[in-house]
Amino acid sequence: MKLHTIIAVAVSGLVLTACAGMDNEPREPRHQERHEHRHEHAQNRMDERNERNARFECENGVGGSLSQTDVNGLRISLNTDSQSAHLPRVRAASGALFASDNGLYGKRTEWHEKNGEAVFQFADPYGNVVETRCRLK
Repeated sequence: MKLHTIIAVAVSGLVLTACAGMDNEPREPRHQERHEHRHEHAQNRMDERNERNARFECENGVGGSLSQTDVNGLRISLNTDSQSAHLPRVRAASGALFASDNGLYGKRTEWHEKNGEAVFQFADPYGNVVETRCRLK
């Protein structure tokens, strides 16, 4: 009887050890999410302390300037025809998203920025929706 008890205890110990060592979630993606999240907060703190005035140039040749005095809004101006619009900040999964339904030319305009690059979407004077990638200069 003692042998059965010893074997049962040994097997139970091995099973518990194996269960404790199992990890169902990969570690690297979780670390990466925490890492990116930390940088996003650092960027937001920097934006709260500093206003910025920057120029941008897009892949399709559109250029202009941005002016931001706080994290809640952005003024965007185009070089081509003196159009400008105020875009309030809206919730985004990552980066900073500024958007308005009454933006450039009175139409939907979005500026989605992350790490010095942005996706700029607006409707031109003829109503054509334009989407282009831009870089801050």
